[in-house]
Amino acid sequence: MFRERDFPIVFLRLAFDHSYANQPKLSPVFGKANEFGILKANEWSTEFHASVDFRHSDLVIQKQRVSAFYDTALATLLRNMGVSHVFITGVATDLAVEAAARDAHDRDFSVTVIADACAAATEQDHARSLLFLPKIGSVMTVDELQLP
Repeated sequence: MFRERDFPIVFLRLAFDHSYANQPKLSPVFGKANEFGILKANEWSTEFHASVDFRHSDLVIQKQRVSAFYDTALATLLRNMGVSHVFITGVATDLAVEAAARDAHDRDFSVTVIADACAAATEQDHARSLLFLPKIGSVMTVDELQLP
């Protein structure tokens, strides 16, 4: 749907450098990554799953925190491409998706979260975020989307 309209597709990859210098060690979410040897850039735990329609022409932003906008070039990239409305999908509705939606809103982007293209660790976590998100943007299903 987005590809047919030549909308830019941006993937976010959570990954730390091999020294873990950029890992937030006190984070309840990421604090033990170094102990388990996971989330290193360009290794198995940071690759996109084979079922994801990732193409080499898609843009990729590497992040080290929950939010897609924290200490990344995402906002600048979107502005340079003339984007004013972001459509968000992803893993961890209650963490990464919600954080991206909040940050996008605060950076004056219009926000739509595609609910059935998101997931969380539990259905309860997913549903709780979806109750909050209409305060800062639209929440729709894939079938409800009406793109220009």
